Amino acid sequence: MSVASMSRHGSMQEPLMSDLQGSPRYSNPDHPGLPPRHSSGSVIAKAMNERPVPAATNPLAHDRWDGGHQRDQGKLWTPDRGAGFYQTERERYHKPALVSTGKHAGHSRVRFVGLNQTKLLYHIWKRDFFTSCVQLRLPVVVAAIILVYLASFFSFGVVWYLVFRLRSRCVNGFNGFVSAFIFATETQQTIGYGVRSPTDCWLSAWIVALQSIWAAILNAITLGIIFARISQPKQRARTIFISDSAVVARRDGMLKFMFRVADIRTTQVIAPAVRAYLYTWGGRKTAEGEKIPVRIEELDIGYIDGMLLLPLVVEHGIDERSPLYGHTYESLRSLGAEVIVTFEGTSESGAQFQTRQSYLPSEIHWGYVFVEIIHHAKEGETQHTVDISRFHEIQPQTGLKMLPPGASSRKIVSAIPKSVPYPVLQENTLVLSNFLVVAKRNGKLSLMFRVGDTYPNQMLQVQVRAYFYRWKPHISLEGEEWPFTAWELKITDGLMSANQLLLRMPTTMVHVIDDDSPLAAWRTGRAAVATDSDSEIVVMVTCCIFLA
Repeated sequence: MSVASMSRHGSMQEPLMSDLQGSPRYSNPDHPGLPPRHSSGSVIAKAMNERPVPAATNPLAHDRWDGGHQRDQGKLWTPDRGAGFYQTERERYHKPALVSTGKHAGHSRVRFVGLNQTKLLYHIWKRDFFTSCVQLRLPVVVAAIILVYLASFFSFGVVWYLVFRLRSRCVNGFNGFVSAFIFATETQQTIGYGVRSPTDCWLSAWIVALQSIWAAILNAITLGIIFARISQPKQRARTIFISDSAVVARRDGMLKFMFRVADIRTTQVIAPAVRAYLYTWGGRKTAEGEKIPVRIEELDIGYIDGMLLLPLVVEHGIDERSPLYGHTYESLRSLGAEVIVTFEGTSESGAQFQTRQSYLPSEIHWGYVFVEIIHHAKEGETQHTVDISRFHEIQPQTGLKMLPPGASSRKIVSAIPKSVPYPVLQENTLVLSNFLVVAKRNGKLSLMFRVGDTYPNQMLQVQVRAYFYRWKPHISLEGEEWPFTAWELKITDGLMSANQLLLRMPTTMVHVIDDDSPLAAWRTGRAAVATDSDSEIVVMVTCCIFLA
């Protein structure tokens, strides 16, 4: 079993909301990739100017199959890493980041200082020579190997030429340095044309032995580097697509942080795993005064398709357990936040690989969703299709108005959900009513709310608690001043205690406002209720999720 919880804060005051929404790069239903048509005005202009990412035509929108011919893309465009739009913005506005995006997505941007770079580079090559060679670009590796072999041939050619000049009886068939160079090449590569050869001389015998040993070592190293470089699954990671931006929107009433991944190879990646981490600067101080500059928190990722046959929008639920809970665009920006996503898997050859993507606050779009790219096979066709050219595209969520990112994030976070969680096995499917009501129940004035489970009988040992906070100064008997007082409200479902509930059906929970209730004054009328306008009622539901 695992524990799930859900809480709802009720307040007597409602937040004020704006009605503008800023828009990053998105898709127009009529012309994908172009901004939607809207009326001009100072309010809209202000919204456009306050966006973290300037408006731009999406280069991906021009990557279409038209009559079997693909259109051209921009210079920075790559299918797996997008149009390079955010890479350009980072460079233009000098935005610091831990991990690169765009063309060099996934590369670390951390710079190590305090030590001479030459010494640091020497240490890396000395202590991790093989890995350093493998990570070089393939043309560099090939060129280096050719130079090393030529240098070896030349060096031993010089040695054999000296033998020819000083001990000519130790070799046969030599005419000069060219003969010595050819003989060195033949010896190291075990060719042996039969024209040149060593004689019964200890000097030539030792040189042949040493060159043969050196050739075996050199061949082992170079073949190992070439094989590791060619078989390295780094390029397999380039067939894993991760969207160049992320979105935050509501799904079935629940706030979600989402990004999209896809595997474009027809062969299956083995044991795919997706992880996401939130990095925030500013850190904290420990009780002992130690300064921790960066806070790193993992974002819990829900279920993902283990076969990745189709592109998948990966979700992270933003609830009370999430590091993103309560954050808006402004708060993430003020903390210098960065979300880093990693995809790990095993290739068909059994080699493990990894790819990464990074999202800054300006690359996380509030109130947007990804454009639909999966299409069911038409009648008469035998293959489903995926429009991979629109993989990175996003569009405003239906029903949301244009707002600057800050206002958009505040509106989405504070919005009252009008739907309930989708019934998914082994997920938190608890739901609470958006409002609490005060009315008579069985002739008694009562405070009521409703709790339910969209996947009946999945939640076990359900317990419901409610707490009333009255924000008024209070002095204890000992003279201590408290800014508020708190009481636990006695809750029942009308028949029994609110412990060990079975949420087979939605249940109305009741708190009877009697003489012993902290809300007893409410029975005198609206004036008494108005005195508690700044008070707060917190409802908490805890349970265990049944795991078969």
